[in-house]
Amino acid sequence: MYFSHTIINSDKIIKKSTFLFSLLIINVAMAETYNAFPADSFDVVPHDQDYYTKYVRNTELIYTEKNRDTAKHAAELQLLLQPAYEYMYSYKLDEILRVGIASDYNQISNGFTDFLPYVRQVDYIGGAMLPDHFATLSWIDNLLYHETAHSYQINAKNSAPSKLLHNTVKNGFFILPWFTSPNVFESSFLLEGNAVLNESWHGNGGRLFSGRFKAATLLQAKAGLLTPELIFNDNLNFLYGSHFYTLGSYYQYHLTQNYGLKITNQYWLDHSKY
Repeated sequence: MYFSHTIINSDKIIKKSTFLFSLLIINVAMAETYNAFPADSFDVVPHDQDYYTKYVRNTELIYTEKNRDTAKHAAELQLLLQPAYEYMYSYKLDEILRVGIASDYNQISNGFTDFLPYVRQVDYIGGAMLPDHFATLSWIDNLLYHETAHSYQINAKNSAPSKLLHNTVKNGFFILPWFTSPNVFESSFLLEGNAVLNESWHGNGGRLFSGRFKAATLLQAKAGLLTPELIFNDNLNFLYGSHFYTLGSYYQYHLTQNYGLKITNQYWLDHSKY
């Protein structure tokens, strides 16, 4: 389940000289744009701190003065992570990924990924004191691994109509997402299960390393909750949605053991054809 040396250090993904040069750019040139989040943004609390933006590769980082160091760390991580995911998911994002790192005014132990009006994610710091719950060494790293996996899942477009519509209206609005981002309507069992799988192979731990998580998975499976219907039909069985992550991730791990990580992740590109 630990694949990082064969993936991230591969010349196929990113050359070391390119990565080191990019790090030099990050450390020397921190040119910023002020106030990326509007004052009334529903992603953060009212009267939040001021936010700034920085572009790195094809990523727009959004952060506050207080979490500047975290933003720099996120930039360095994305320089390795996105080439790895481009290889694993078999395609490149067709627009800039916006990554918001919320201030400490936002005490939420969560993060989310969205595709409207553009591909973005917001990472909250509230889970930093819960490393045992997620069996991880770094909360922010775990969020970036997990949420960026979602970005690659839902942004895949492998049909001529999807690509044409994206060129015209980007990710669309109202009914158009059915065609511009078809994977967003995939089941939570597959979406969250695959994201947990991909948070767990970077050497940072992850929920597939959690004994509590495994125990919950086994109990849910023993109770008969692991059924084929989960692939296309969500439910709210006890533990009230957690089985998307538990049963879903071990199902994805099973696929990886049998077919490999790249083929398992390539499902999302193949599924976006239809």
